[in-house]
Amino acid sequence: MSMTKKDFEKFADAFGRVFYATLPNLDASDGVSLALKAFMDVCEDINPRFDRERFKDRVKAYLTE
Repeated sequence: MSMTKKDFEKFADAFGRVFYATLPNLDASDGVSLALKAFMDVCEDINPRFDRERFKDRVKAYLTE
């Protein structure tokens, strides 16, 4: 199943809520964490079987390289 226009709109809305509501008061790492959470929220909305922990572990793997 491929992503649709509505899926991409959900991502844009999620990132918009994070960046425009909170960005001026955040440092970069907090902004990245909130953006990641927003992204995972949409992924979970699109696919209830989305595994947040597995996704976060994959992202965190790059911190150790």
